[in-house]
This record gives sequence, C-alpha cells and structure tokens, in this order.
Amino acid sequence: MKIDQYSLLKEKLSSNKFSSIFVLVDDNTNKFCLDIFLEKTKIKQFKKIIINPGEQNKNIDTCLIIWDKLNTHKADRKSLIINLGGGVLTDIGGFVASTYLRGINFINVPTTLLGMVDAAHGGKTGIDFKLLKNQIGVFNDPLEVILDSDYLTTLSKDEFLNGYAEVFKHSLLTDKNDLNFNSLIKLDFYKDVGYIIDKYSQILFKKLRRKGKTLDDVKRLLRGRDYFGSMMVENGDADCMLSGYSKSYPSVFIPIINSIGKSPDVEKVAATNLMITKQGPLFCSDTSLNINPSYKEIAKIAINTAKIVNMFGIKPVIAILSYSNFGSSNFDEAKKISKAVKILHDNNPELVVDGPIQSDFALNREMLKNRFPFSILNGKKVNTFIFPNLDSANITYKTIKELDNAVSVGPILIGLNQPIHILQLGASVDEIVNMSAIAVIDASQRNIKKK
Repeated sequence: MKIDQYSLLKEKLSSNKFSSIFVLVDDNTNKFCLDIFLEKTKIKQFKKIIINPGEQNKNIDTCLIIWDKLNTHKADRKSLIINLGGGVLTDIGGFVASTYLRGINFINVPTTLLGMVDAAHGGKTGIDFKLLKNQIGVFNDPLEVILDSDYLTTLSKDEFLNGYAEVFKHSLLTDKNDLNFNSLIKLDFYKDVGYIIDKYSQILFKKLRRKGKTLDDVKRLLRGRDYFGSMMVENGDADCMLSGYSKSYPSVFIPIINSIGKSPDVEKVAATNLMITKQGPLFCSDTSLNINPSYKEIAKIAINTAKIVNMFGIKPVIAILSYSNFGSSNFDEAKKISKAVKILHDNNPELVVDGPIQSDFALNREMLKNRFPFSILNGKKVNTFIFPNLDSANITYKTIKELDNAVSVGPILIGLNQPIHILQLGASVDEIVNMSAIAVIDASQRNIKKK
C-alpha cells in the first residue's frame, strides 16, 4: 500500500489545489521521521511547524503556537496541514486544522503503532483541558491517512509496546468464543525484528544466490512488502497472505515465487477463477499466468484445478476446451488438447474429464448426448473449464463476469508451496473479502493435511 498511497498523495500535492502546505512535527518526528517523509513525497515547497512532544503539551497553549505560525505564514482556506507524528500530534493537528478559518484540509501521517491502529482514524481530533483528556475537540475526517511501517523502525520499545497493547485490546473485542490468546502474542515483533530480518535474509539468500543476488541485495528486497510477507508465511510467522491490490500482477507474483516457490509436484503455477453463475459454480483455468501451455502443462493444470474444486467440497467435472470436438480438427492446437486428455485418461482415471470439446457442448447436456454419446461427460454437469491458452481463459471469464453479472472469485493461485494469493489490481471490497476467505480456507486445508 505504501507506494500507492504516496503516489496518490504526490498527485494531490502537485495538483495546485493547495495554496500552501504546512508540515506539523514535534521534536522527535522532526529528527527521526521528517527526512523519510520528504524522501517519499518529494515535497519541496512547505512550511515546517515544530511543537514539543508528549501528552502534557496537548493543550490550548500549543494550539495558540500553531495558529500563530499559520497566521504568520498567511495560511488561508486553501492551505493544507500534514500532521506527521503520533497520536498526540495527529489529535492536536487535526483540531487546529478543523478550527483555523473555520476549517482547512489536513492529512494524518501517523508515525507510531498506536497512531496507526487508533488515533489517526475516525476523525477524532482534540486537546486536553484541566487534566481532562480530550475534553475539547471535534470530529472531522482527514483528507487522507498514510500508513507506512517504515516509521515504526524509529520507535523506542516502550512506544512500540503501547501500540501493540492497542492491537491486543482490539483483538479482545472479538465475539469469537474460541479465541486463542496465545496466538495474539506469538510474535514480539519489536524485540525480534532484527533477528527476523537476519533469519529471512539468510533463508531467502539460499534461494536466490544462484540467481545473481547477494546477501545485501536480498536485504533490500525484504524491504518490499511482497518479499517480506511471503517470507512470513514461508517461516510460519503468518498463516496466509494476500497482495496485489495496488500493483500489477507480475510485479507481485515474482517476489512470491522467488520466496516460496512451487509445490514439489508442480511444474508450473497456474490460476483459476471461480465464477458464481446462474447455472451454478464454474471454475476457469488458467486465467492469469501461462500464456500458451503445452499439452503436458494443460494436463497438470487440470489435475491441480481439480484439487481446488475438491477443496470447495465439489466433485470436479472437467471439460478441456477447444474450437473442435473430440478430434474433429487436425490442427496443432486441437491435437494439443487431445494429447492432454489422453494423459489424464491414462494416468488419472479417477478424474471425470474429457475433450477436446467446444464450450456449448460442454454446458448443454442435451446437445452433448445427441452428438457425442460416448463422452465421459454425458449425464454430468460440467463445473470446470480448462482452456487451451491464456487469451481464451482470461477473455472468457471476464466476459461471463460482465454479461452474466457473475461473481468472480479469484484468481486463485494453484501450485504454490504456501497459501498465498494475488488480488486483481484495484479489486473491489467484495473481491478482497472473497479472496480473504479463500486464503483462510487454503491455509486450513493445508494444516489439516500436515496433521
């Protein structure tokens, strides 16, 4: 998310929408965080306002100092305040912005874990009054909240644990009866962060040293969320992972495959999309990765897709699609499908699979029975399509999605060594929720098999 958030922020700041920009910091964030922020945002023209840190300074006197600075530098209704700091600073910065000239825009960039999980959200602004915390304030949403874990490396242990306690508190609010409290404190991230980075670096270096990567290269790669997150799953520090919302599919896939690799029995990783259609569920493979798979690869994709279908408690009935039916064409593309089907019939007789077959015959049981009564698919409802290439698969599932108003769940990665999945760029809330459920189911199924 950080790259995407900063990109959006830079667009806003370069749009000439704001007459002036003020960055509010305290003594600590001025020293430890401001350079990080400026490097990421590339802001050149701004006015800096520094205040004293700590809850004891979250009062009207500090507000007077900030208001005076804004007035001195001729801030107007089109000015912007960027609050760079912990909960105290975002509280007071938001309050000042909400009251100066009856309200100007502000952005919160929390630099503490407590600020990231609580203080900077919900439009809460305020100051303390006569020893009463947050006695004076307003609710006013910031224009944007930037969450960047890089700022957490600047924290003391006590500050980090303050935020960690807030995370723990929210976890306790769950209505799950079977909450495992031990799982909430499994990892003391702050205490172990150095050890973890070193451990991940050594493991990843072994994977990549034959690909021209040095140990220093690997440490730099681990600064990226996809490498770090993948290594968390690989090493059991996380159960599963989702990524891809703000990045292109290939740019996310490469770190994942480099970090965790393929399952031992898999030649090529593939992807399937579950389409919830009016006629029932339909799995489509390979929708994302393999451009023009060979007949052997198509057979493997079919086998691995069948495992995904079984994971949903559905018995797979698989049609391997082509423009021809059962050897009616001698062109190479049709022959490729025939060879794939033969491999499956010879080596996986338990699978209900047939082809090459056109999609309309696969879906219309009456047509199939009348024209091709010998097919294994007769009398069965096809629920899985294996396509001859990426073009046909990707085009088809997206067409179904738009024309049939079908819900698309996926792409569900097939053949990775760990339960990691990639969202489509700009995925909707529903798509993210659905893929989260898939990732959890995938992790649970793998844990059952291990036991």
